[in-house]
Amino acid sequence: MGVEDALKSHRERNSPEILMYRKTAEPTIGLGDTNAARERLDQKERVDAFLRKWFADPERGNPIAASRSFADATQLEEMLEDHLRALVARRVDGAGRTEAGGAGGNPYRGLQSFELENAAFFFGRSRARNELREALEHRVEAGQAFVLVFGASGSGKSSLVKAGLLADLALPGMIGPVALVRHGALRPSDRGGKPIEALAAAMIGRDEALAELANAYTVESLAALLREAPSHTVPPIRQALREAGRAEALSAAGEARLVIVVDQPEELFTQDRLSQSEREVFVTALEALAKCGLVWVVATMRSDFFDRLERLPALAALSAGEGRYLLLPPDESEIGQIIRRPAREAGLRFETDPVRAQGLDEVILRATSRAMGALPLLSFLLDQLWRRRTPEGMLTFAAYNDLGELEGAIGRRAEEVFRDQPDTARSELVALLRALVTVSGDTATSRSAPLAQFPDGSPGRVLIDAFLDPQARLLVAEGDSGAAQLRLAHEALLTHWPRARDQVAADARDLELRGRLEEEAKRWETASRRDKRGRVLPAGLRLDEGLALCGRWGAALPAAVTAFVTASRRAARRNRRRRIAGIAGAVLALPVVAFFVWASLTVWGVRAVEAEMEFVSIPPPGAAPCFDMGSSPDSQSERAERYDNEGPVHEVCPKAFDLGKFEVTQAEWRRVVIDPIHNPDPAQYKGDRRPVESVSWKDAQWFIFLLNRFGRHHYRLPSEAEWEYAARAGTKTARHWGERADEGCDYENMADLSLKKASPDTVVANCDDHQTVTAPVGSFKPNPWGIYDILGNVAEWVEDCYVANYEESLKDGSAVSTEDCTSRGVRGGSWGSYPRLLRAAFRDGSTPDSRVSNVGFRVARTVTP
Repeated sequence: MGVEDALKSHRERNSPEILMYRKTAEPTIGLGDTNAARERLDQKERVDAFLRKWFADPERGNPIAASRSFADATQLEEMLEDHLRALVARRVDGAGRTEAGGAGGNPYRGLQSFELENAAFFFGRSRARNELREALEHRVEAGQAFVLVFGASGSGKSSLVKAGLLADLALPGMIGPVALVRHGALRPSDRGGKPIEALAAAMIGRDEALAELANAYTVESLAALLREAPSHTVPPIRQALREAGRAEALSAAGEARLVIVVDQPEELFTQDRLSQSEREVFVTALEALAKCGLVWVVATMRSDFFDRLERLPALAALSAGEGRYLLLPPDESEIGQIIRRPAREAGLRFETDPVRAQGLDEVILRATSRAMGALPLLSFLLDQLWRRRTPEGMLTFAAYNDLGELEGAIGRRAEEVFRDQPDTARSELVALLRALVTVSGDTATSRSAPLAQFPDGSPGRVLIDAFLDPQARLLVAEGDSGAAQLRLAHEALLTHWPRARDQVAADARDLELRGRLEEEAKRWETASRRDKRGRVLPAGLRLDEGLALCGRWGAALPAAVTAFVTASRRAARRNRRRRIAGIAGAVLALPVVAFFVWASLTVWGVRAVEAEMEFVSIPPPGAAPCFDMGSSPDSQSERAERYDNEGPVHEVCPKAFDLGKFEVTQAEWRRVVIDPIHNPDPAQYKGDRRPVESVSWKDAQWFIFLLNRFGRHHYRLPSEAEWEYAARAGTKTARHWGERADEGCDYENMADLSLKKASPDTVVANCDDHQTVTAPVGSFKPNPWGIYDILGNVAEWVEDCYVANYEESLKDGSAVSTEDCTSRGVRGGSWGSYPRLLRAAFRDGSTPDSRVSNVGFRVARTVTP
């Protein structure tokens, strides 16, 4: 049968099977023989015509015959073996297979890395294994046996080292005369975040490491030696390796080595409680081991932390040149091996779609090849497919679709587990994420937390146990039961589970602040009694941020941080009393004329500002005097975005008032606030026409007091009800321009595509307002009532005492007040707020002393009858 006859038969009767491969390497054509060159070009045109006729499809790809490209003979060999095995598997009668074939162990690891004991199922990285082994061999020959493996998150770095490199090194003679390799692994966060102790424990560790060291050292004593004199560990290591060699009956020519695997050394940078000196001591110990000739060190690091190596020059130098191995994502052929070969070893089969004559493995392969950074998604999907296999060991399309296919599997499974828990457990998700996630710069990363932090039977532990369950495997607990550390199985959970992604985005600034406070708290805690006074948070923005975080997080904040902030507040109060006493004495000593000078300047400033301030009458003529305040869980438009504190919905009929057309600017603030107690230039993002920010509710009240004392009208902050009435401007939608945040970049300064360029992990609206911080007031379109920046730029203080719901609100829109008000209302989103916060109904609260760079205010003016 000719080729064209076979292709025609395949199209008509789906037989015979067709596999077509085309080499992509460019051919070389000699130009010396013109006729030969023309003949080669003619051949190419005939081949292209043949491919267009038989393998091109007007809609999408080639649905009837497998057409593949290859670059070299190695790739063709791997692809052909996979495709022939898949073809045979489809042709063999399923009854001829044993049902036990698919009932063995799970060949897939889900979100966990492959370990040495899983090496039999580790495929698809042959080229990387060889290259990494050669890189290590070169470093050994150079007398500096250290290799840093770096690559994107989820690229399989840990699996490559543990199930690939270690498995190769277990074979005698892979590197020089080495016939025995022992190994230990650690993460810098092990042993309670003490890297040196973690290194000592990994060296002594289990039988796979050098348990022989335990004859002379404990973990603590070895850690002390590594810290003080790491080169002195060489003799005991040599002796322990000799003992290990004798126990394995090595020949005189055979040698033994210890391999130390440092997994995720980026934790050196993300653990804020680690001091710089501790980081440097750890790197010094690694360097001494790598240069001693007896220990090989391999570390795995995410490439998005690579630029931070400059913070540890010794680590940058240790890994320079051939000491760095970049692990690239697997190509299509390697992905095919990752999917199929573990299944083959475990006796599993992929279901075939009889209509399209396409196997599930092929569908998964194509989906994975199209998606960026999809290896963690693939690993999780394959694990879940195995758990839903048929008794005959078949991985099915039904399970694949039910899981949400490749990109939806992690998020859907996490959401299923979450929703199956009682309300009390679900309410603990925020605290759990705060414990297991940290933010450094613009990057959210996993961090470990003691499992004991969540007592047995508590709501938080119920949620954790559900995520730890083998059917989910979304969390991992490592270590002894009394000191087990809890962590995310993989950071892909933070990007592909919308609920977690949104929560981390909402908490991003708090998480980063928590990290900074932990670092400062440790410096304060370890300082001498005499130096502690200089290590506290200074009065002002930094202290206000710390107090606000304590108020928002409560018991979820580490006790050490709470103690540090409390001590800082006590110190600030003492200093303030001293300062006031000094000012009072100075004022009494100054001539009375000083007061009149200040008063005259303030009067001049207030009058100038009062003449320039623009106000909008609320409600404008013809507008409805009443509106429905809040959002309802029954609202189809806001159901997915609303928070519980936005209800219940109730009718409010505010009295007429005037509201500032713009937020109070920095120039206006400086003209009015010229006294020695308040900061005349508090804003972080400078500019006369930019809104003033980093001002507390009390600061705003002082500004208003001066306006009322020296101005011609009565000013105040708007109430919550007045603010929302003006923000809605007679509209019924979530935002004054419509329902979708993505359509609002012409109206408000918010988290958008410009901000995402600066902060890639930020959740943003799919539009571009060309701003990454505050913008000059009035830079965007106003709402229907002519008010600018009401939902963006900076969030705004309101008069009310913040309460959890609207049960105490007044129908006339007056401000809510309580006897002991510890939190004041904040309304609207800001330049950095993710889309969910930019709604008229969104509300928040903060302590009256809080000063942050995304909160300012606008003033209201009482209408005189």
